[in-house]
Order: sequence, then structure tokens, then C-alpha cells
Amino acid sequence: MKHLLSMKGWITLGIGLWLSLLSVQAQVDVEDLPPISGTYALTNVTVHVKPGEVLSGATVVIKDGLITAVGSNVTVPGEAITLEADSMHVYAGFIDGLSQAGQEKPERNRRERPDDPGNPPMEIAGIQPQRQVMDLIDESSSDFGKLRATGFTTAHLVPMGGMFPGQGAIVTLSGKNADDMRLSQPTSMFIQFEGASGRAYPSNLLGVTATFKQMYRQAELAVAHEVQYQSNPSGMTRPSYSQEVRALYPMVQGELPTMALAEDRKDVYRFLKLGEELGFSPVLAGVQEASYQVEAIKAAGAPVFLSLDLPEKPEEAEVDSSLSEAMQAEAAALEKRRLEAYEMAIMQASKLHAAGVPFGFTTYDASEKDIPENLKRLVSEGGLDEEAALEALTTRPAQIFGLSNMMGTVEAGKMANLIVSDEPFFTEDAKIRFVIVDGSVYEQEAKRKRKGGNSGNSGEAANVAGNWDYTIDSPQGKMTGTLVMKGEGGDYEGTMSSDMSPGETEISDVSVDGNNLSFTYSIDAGGSSMEIEISVEVDGDTFEGTVSVAQYGSFPIEGERTGKPE
Repeated sequence: MKHLLSMKGWITLGIGLWLSLLSVQAQVDVEDLPPISGTYALTNVTVHVKPGEVLSGATVVIKDGLITAVGSNVTVPGEAITLEADSMHVYAGFIDGLSQAGQEKPERNRRERPDDPGNPPMEIAGIQPQRQVMDLIDESSSDFGKLRATGFTTAHLVPMGGMFPGQGAIVTLSGKNADDMRLSQPTSMFIQFEGASGRAYPSNLLGVTATFKQMYRQAELAVAHEVQYQSNPSGMTRPSYSQEVRALYPMVQGELPTMALAEDRKDVYRFLKLGEELGFSPVLAGVQEASYQVEAIKAAGAPVFLSLDLPEKPEEAEVDSSLSEAMQAEAAALEKRRLEAYEMAIMQASKLHAAGVPFGFTTYDASEKDIPENLKRLVSEGGLDEEAALEALTTRPAQIFGLSNMMGTVEAGKMANLIVSDEPFFTEDAKIRFVIVDGSVYEQEAKRKRKGGNSGNSGEAANVAGNWDYTIDSPQGKMTGTLVMKGEGGDYEGTMSSDMSPGETEISDVSVDGNNLSFTYSIDAGGSSMEIEISVEVDGDTFEGTVSVAQYGSFPIEGERTGKPE
């Protein structure tokens, strides 16, 4: 009884849904309970097996994290849970080529000088190739749920840091802990042109390049020394090198791919030249200006992961006729350059595809809410074929990372990493309804079309101030509570409370964009923080949307304004 009461002390911070879930955990450890069934079925669906191969009216059966059957004449097992996906479209889960999800951004004080800035500690210099990304992530981070909601089921995670941040790993975007998520480690050595912190060496591009070359050559010599010593140690000093140098052995021996962050064309050029000089072939990631160097990239044989952080299309501006002819000509030239820069960005995927350069996509630095739209823009505006886009999201990254025998296609024997959309994915109004990661099913509520009220495109933000009674449709039944919003003009704060328990929890990150209201809040789940996200569409005095929490998925929420806040 004492344990049960102590649990109640912290679950009062949550809304009804999480109160229910956590109070169950107080009495029975749900991790010890087997799931109702590990078998699922998708029936009468269009299966995009792989780019160029489609099955209509098919059935997909999933059991214990694997796809066990795909086809038109498949028998659904009696124990299977049939998901409500009739007439929907099934794709292999997307693979993210570069992500730093689940990590806290390191503090880098560039004003504080080390005792010897010309020879700083390796950590300050940004040389930490021995670090493993799985030691740095928080597996409960909401980052993973956000990526999953956009269709990504697998990601290549790399550490944050300086020029040598550390080694990457391939993870699934679901799991109770890091071991559940990890597929393979290490999978890459991550490098970038990032100067040292603390005003220390190497602080600029020239210093970073020189240090990179020095470390690489030192590792080459160390490897040669080790090999020679192992073959005949007589008369030789026993090799003794730092952990940083030893961590580079797999890179210089070609056993560990080198992934380079090359966002602009200059960095692409620098890494290609660096690889040519030192003898390694980088995988270029986060690339935003590939259109300018397609032939150089192709000649180097470097795979590319294009950034999904795309620029907004510039609006055509009329040249002010009151300006002088020279200034009008200059303004027209500037406008032309802006449009050309946008076209080069939006066309880079189609240009790489036409040249036969292997490429995928990365969510690095991209806003999750923009990712689905940006993928569709690459097809509708950028001239990228839908099959090529699907290849870049699935089969191509699987090949680059050596995962083709596990994922990338919807075939029996592959991991059950799938997405299900209500329409073909690249159509404008398509919404992802299910994301399945390693057999775990996450349902996503499709946002309904507005029935009236303010238009989200009108530029006018909805007035969300007031007391709102909400209802969450959870697996445990309907949960109710109150949301109190105070403020106006887009500047809001508020609290959440549940009818099942006293107390209020402050919300944060409140955003009102047209009719779209979103915010987050955290609860202390028995010593660890759990972040909950709520996103709704406001229609006058009602709203509808979803409640999302890290690894538990999303659930429908609706509410009604009952009055003004006190």
C-alpha cells in the first residue's frame, strides 16, 4: 500500500490517460505482462513492395516483429489483430540517413580559454572519435516519436560535438531502452568542419583541416606500427597510442565508413578533396547544394544524404518602377538569383537521380512538421520521380548501410517496419495513419478538415483563451479533464488538470498558427521525465486533435470551451 500511495504522489501531475496507465504500473509491472497478441494483419491494402512493384487488394501479416506473409491469397491467423487499414497504402518504413535525435546539445563556451589554447584537451579541441552515440542518447526523448510520425522507422544516429564527434549507430525508432533500439554499432565515423570551443586550436577552417590530416596520418602510422609489432615484436617498442588515435583505426583501414556533414557546396568540395588526398571516400550528409557539384560527386563515387530542410519558394516580387534603370536592373537580377537558388535546391534530388548518384534523405536540421510536405515538393516541384523518391527513402539507404537483408522492402522475412497512408504517400492530401516499428504499432489520428471558423491560411490566429473540457479516447477508455488557456494575440500560457486527480501542470512551447494549437508538458514518471505533446485544430469553441507521448504512440483528443479563465 505504501508503494501504491507513493506512485500516486507523482502521477497526479499527468492527465487522465497517463494517470490510468501509470496507476496500473503501480500495482502490476506491465513489462512483465505479455501483449494480447504479437500478430497483426493489414487486409485489402495496396502494398508498395519496393519501387516499381505494387500489389493491389493484398494482405500483410506481421508476427513477433517480422513480416511473415505478403500477397493476395494470404490466410490471416486466428490470433491476429486486424488493423483498420482497408483500402490504404502500405510502404516500407523510411530510413533516416543522419540524425542527432535524442541528444542534448552540448554546451560550448567559446569565450572561456583553456590553460594552453594552442594545445587544448581533446574534448575542447572537438576530437572525440572514441565516443559511441548510444551512450549519449535519452531513449525516452520525444524526438523519436516526432520522427516516427513523419514515416521514419529507422535512423542513423551520430553524436553532437566538434570535428570528430564520435561514432554512429543504426537504430529503430521504438524501444524501451537503448539496447532495444540498437540495430548495429558502430556504423560510421562522423566528421564535420567544426572548430574547437573555448577559443582554442583548431578554431578555424584551416586549423580544422590541418588537424584532421594530422590525426588521420598519425592513425595510419599507428596501424602500420601495430601490424609490424604483431608480426615480429623483437627489438620494437610496444605500441602505445591514445584512445583517440586508436578509435580512428577502423576509419583509416576502410572498415568503418566516414560520414561527413557537408551542408553547402564548399564543404562538399573540401570533403571530396580531403578524401582524395587521404584515401577515403566520404558519405556526404546534410547536403543542401548538390545541384552545383553533381559530376564531382559522381566521379568520387560518394553516396549522398540530402537534407529535407528545404527553402520556402520565394514569391515573385515586382520591381519598383520609381527606381532608376540601374537599380531596377539590379533588383531584377537579385530576384532572378533568388529564384535560381530555389530551383537548384528543389531540383538537386532529381539531378542526382538523373546522373545515377546513389542518394537518400536526412532529417538533420529539418523541422518534423515540414518533412512530409518537403518530400512531396521534391516530386511535385522538383521533378523527382515518385519511384526514385521512394527508393531514396527505403531501398537505397538500406543498401548504403548494408541493411537490405533486414529492411527497405515489404517482403516476408524482413523486419516489420512499415508505414500505412490513407492515400498514395506522395499525393497532396495523404496522411500517415499507422507507423509500425519492429512490430510495434503506432496509430496516428488524421486531422479532420475544418468545418468553419478562422482559416489557418488567413494569417489570423484563433483565440484559444478560455477553460476547455477535454476528452481523450485512450486504450483504457475515455479520460476527461480541463485545459485552461490564458493570454491573447498568440501569446498564451496555461495548465492541464485531470478529473481523476487534483493538481495542475503548467504547459510549455505553446504555439497558435491559424487554427492549429500545439503545446507540450512533462510529468515525472517515477523518477524519469516523460514529455507529452498535444496538437489540435480549433473550430470556434471546439477542438480535435491528438495526444502523443514518446514510445506510447498517439491518441485522439477533443475539447469544448466552457468559459473564460478566472
